Amino acid sequence: MIVFLFVGISYVPSTNSISLEGEFETQLVIEGPTEVVEGQYLEYLFYLIEPGDYDIWVLTVDWGDLDEVRWFGPFNSSHVFHLFHDWWKGAGVYTIKAVMFTEYKEFPANLTVTVTENSPPDDPKVRGPTIILKPGSYEYKFKALDPEGEMYLIKLIGQMANLATGLIFMSPAKK
Repeated sequence: MIVFLFVGISYVPSTNSISLEGEFETQLVIEGPTEVVEGQYLEYLFYLIEPGDYDIWVLTVDWGDLDEVRWFGPFNSSHVFHLFHDWWKGAGVYTIKAVMFTEYKEFPANLTVTVTENSPPDDPKVRGPTIILKPGSYEYKFKALDPEGEMYLIKLIGQMANLATGLIFMSPAKK
């Protein structure tokens, strides 16, 4: 006879049966990204594994960056909380600490999040005429690379633009 033992589960081939040993512990799970870039607004899920038939009265979340939230119930124990957080306090290592309170027990959980600095895009490279001697149409091209691949807007300060066409109206400099 061969017996395979796993944590909490055993299988006996001669009887073709599986037996469960012990109880499965209810626990709070925090699910979400752990490697983020400063300024990102991200979703995190909070839920119980093996929820019982009881109500959740309070969920508290300390994001580790001096920001806290509390949700007051009652909610069904199988409820999944979808919470969003904006990582804008700076680069560093933060610990999300959450506690879910039921009428019988509290369930704590932690998740460590590493926030890296948001590198700004390179200075834009501008191609086009540098001296304008007469009125007319001139084309300028802007190009810059952003290390995180984010979109960004280049704004020409003090210039008027046609929002429908995207054209920028400029006047030649006076001598």
